[in-house]
Amino acid sequence: MFIMSTGKSFKLILVRHGISKWNIQNIYTGWYNIGLTDTGIKKSSNLGKYLNNIGFDPKIIYTSKQKRARHTSQLIRERLSNKNVPIVSNWKLNERHYGMLTGLDKNKYPFTSTYYEMPPKIKRSDNDPILNMIPSYYADTCLHL
Repeated sequence: MFIMSTGKSFKLILVRHGISKWNIQNIYTGWYNIGLTDTGIKKSSNLGKYLNNIGFDPKIIYTSKQKRARHTSQLIRERLSNKNVPIVSNWKLNERHYGMLTGLDKNKYPFTSTYYEMPPKIKRSDNDPILNMIPSYYADTCLHL
């Protein structure tokens, strides 16, 4: 997410993170910190080049705490004229949390519902390596955007 001042008004540009390794595998990602694919890296960098070519000059970049979103923001910023634009990360911008669905194939565990509806209950081991890698951001609850 980029904010750019144009006189007395502001422009807000929303950008989704580049293609992640789990996006192409059709896996529920949520809060799991998976990296970008080579294509995701290239497209993020190209977007930064495009934004720079059209004269986009953001004053600040907001992003989630997720690795793929922070990396996308950094790749875009590297292509801008002003490479010192501050990047502010906050967990409140994170993708939806999929709970027990995290790391599972979307074809085997389809979940179509409204945004706030709870995912289906799935039994997984307490020692599940995927579930144990999901970060907790509760310590950051006092942060403000």
